[in-house]
Amino acid sequence: MLMAFILENKNITDLEHHAAHLFEAEAEEVKQNQQFQAKHEFVYNLILNQESTKFTFSIEESGSYRIFTEHHPEEFQMKITKSTGVVNPEDPIEYEGHEHGHSH
Repeated sequence: MLMAFILENKNITDLEHHAAHLFEAEAEEVKQNQQFQAKHEFVYNLILNQESTKFTFSIEESGSYRIFTEHHPEEFQMKITKSTGVVNPEDPIEYEGHEHGHSH
């Protein structure tokens, strides 16, 4: 499952459009039980298994992040937790896709 992290205070005006472009880039593969450093403007391909899969990530640059996923988190019973418990998303938004009407 693809997952991208975007730091909100980096002067990106259209986060959703930017995330769609990140999903088109080559993703860094992350295997089960692997730890990774979640970076601003990076996309990760989380390799899931049929059972339960756990990943551990840390964030060096503090701030408010938007996390974009390729699939609905509910499809995989995905939860993000920290030492104080489950992190609940603020204002989750569902997107149906990204179409390009311009060239890059």
